[in-house]
Amino acid sequence: MKRICTLLLSLLLLVSVLAGCGGESAAIQYLLSEEPVTLDPQVAADENAQIVITALFEGLTRLDEQHQPSPGVAERWTCSDDGKTYTFFLRQNAQWSDGTPVTAEDFRYAFQRALSPATGSTVCQSMDILQNAQKIRQGKASPETLGVTAPDDHTLVVTLEYADPDFPALVSTTPFMPCKESYFLQTDGKYGMDAAHIVGNGPFRMENAYSWEHNDYINLVRSDSYHGENTVAPRKVTFSIAQENDAESTVQRLTDGTTDGAVIPLSQKEAAEQEGCTVALFQDTTWGLCFNTKADAVSSQSVRTRLLQTLRRDKLLEHLPDGAGPADRLLPPDTRFCGNTYREQFDVTITAQGLDADAKDKSDLPAITVLCPDAEWAKRLVNEMITDWNSATGHYYNMEPVSMAELNQRVRSGDYEAALLMLQSDGTPQSILMQFHSDSKENPAFLSEKRYDSLLDIPSNATPSVMGAQYQKAEQFLLDNSVVYPLYYETHGYAVAPKVQNVTVSFHGIVDFCHAKKQ
Repeated sequence: MKRICTLLLSLLLLVSVLAGCGGESAAIQYLLSEEPVTLDPQVAADENAQIVITALFEGLTRLDEQHQPSPGVAERWTCSDDGKTYTFFLRQNAQWSDGTPVTAEDFRYAFQRALSPATGSTVCQSMDILQNAQKIRQGKASPETLGVTAPDDHTLVVTLEYADPDFPALVSTTPFMPCKESYFLQTDGKYGMDAAHIVGNGPFRMENAYSWEHNDYINLVRSDSYHGENTVAPRKVTFSIAQENDAESTVQRLTDGTTDGAVIPLSQKEAAEQEGCTVALFQDTTWGLCFNTKADAVSSQSVRTRLLQTLRRDKLLEHLPDGAGPADRLLPPDTRFCGNTYREQFDVTITAQGLDADAKDKSDLPAITVLCPDAEWAKRLVNEMITDWNSATGHYYNMEPVSMAELNQRVRSGDYEAALLMLQSDGTPQSILMQFHSDSKENPAFLSEKRYDSLLDIPSNATPSVMGAQYQKAEQFLLDNSVVYPLYYETHGYAVAPKVQNVTVSFHGIVDFCHAKKQ
């Protein structure tokens, strides 16, 4: 992963465009790995949805070919001397796909809606940089107190809690995209759920009211109402949704013209590159063993720590999936904070690492069941854990392999004792850390600990150094209290077909097709 901004990591999949090659009206085919849950920018959490949203909507900025923020809806912006107030000046001709103007109020409403507890967004932690955002998200302040104002239709003033030079790049991401309040309210809860209930402002629009055939395809066409800084190259983008019983490999699809871009398994990376595909790799996910702190057997911090200290970490790490790197911290290595890499500023250590592996009497430790994905590598890794625990305690420990859908459902409902699961980052420290806050609806450990919450309930006047130190303490708290035990960082791959140019892949797998061309 390369470093660009607090939230966004941009990797440019760029093949030199040959003179005379490439059609301005090419039709681009992209393979989504799963059906998007929703195309609501303020709510969508899965990367497949965010890929489609990036085509349908546009934020105040977008990233250019040099990975820098360039004009989006905002044609220019200024920053105050203290770096805490940004003023964005919107294009006079910015329009929604229904032909109505995009206004500053559309952004103010979107930001407030994303942070409102009533919305239930799980992707709005990155907005904590906005003045009063954290209080609003926690239900301690009204959305109207957010540090965002719209003096007129084409001016948006944003006040931050602290200065961050990466903020103009941050507002290119999906939670910061606009929402037309009048349209949203008339959809009666169906906003973003189908083609008939989406009005965007991006370079593409739904072809018609039937363009989203669920679990099959989403058809977009170039929007006539889009007046961005650059001309939109493709005339059409078709998103096919992968089927479980489809035997054709991703590499085959990329080389036979079935698709122009897709997520690619690491096992197919070398084959894709040999066929002339461009492949970008990045890490945004930490896998680890997470305990349900409300489960009787592992509610005690001492029990959790002793269980972890029994494990031979070196043996566990022999069973990682292909391309995975050992996770020696909870947050992924390239997490950003205030314009720099978070890890270079704030470090932590895993405290439970086989420190008690040779202690003789562990018969008092409880037998537990570990949920894990139904994949060979996962079963081998958890079996290694069980072997260590069985040997050390004389008890019988269980492994329960399940589908990812069932694993996620069981974790959300608290129906587990320990689980091998993934924690996905949006590039900010808080995106993972806030998941364990008592108020979080996505708390995988069901942790309810005032000491931890206080580390994240940071005063609005805190300096960046104080804020970063609080994040560091929160990360260390999770490790010291054996809430989650990091095992490896997952690497994702994105591939573009040999004859496709100018596709940008960003951190968290956001793909921009605006300038895409084919030879």
